[in-house]
Amino acid sequence: MEADDPDAVIRDVGRRVAELRVGLGLTQDKFAESLGVSGVYVRRVEIGQENLTLRSLTRFATTLGVRTVDLLAAPSSREVRVGRPPHRPRIASETAPSTASVADARPDKALPGQTEPGADSPSPATTTEPGADADPPRQE
Repeated sequence: MEADDPDAVIRDVGRRVAELRVGLGLTQDKFAESLGVSGVYVRRVEIGQENLTLRSLTRFATTLGVRTVDLLAAPSSREVRVGRPPHRPRIASETAPSTASVADARPDKALPGQTEPGADSPSPATTTEPGADADPPRQE
């Protein structure tokens, strides 16, 4: 029987943690918060730079809702991604509230591009009629 490379096992556990965390829809920071550790620590675990103790391994598994032994299973990918994840389009439930609901919630504040509540329309000096030239014609 061939011995396991300890560094490879540490990297694989980190990848497993990342896979399970992402599967739960947790960011590294939210996951770290639920564990009571720093986000930097979680990032270092996930890229294989931290050697988890058995106590930590058990806490990670419990927080992820799996058995400790499940973290020792081979990850589906051994690729370690560093940096920001690729941009994903927002879905309707993640977008900002509609203009109407924002206006209803704060009637004392105007939204960008709107006049203040109760303000009169813009003064005639600043408006132009459709088709009117902005500058008067020159006389030569």
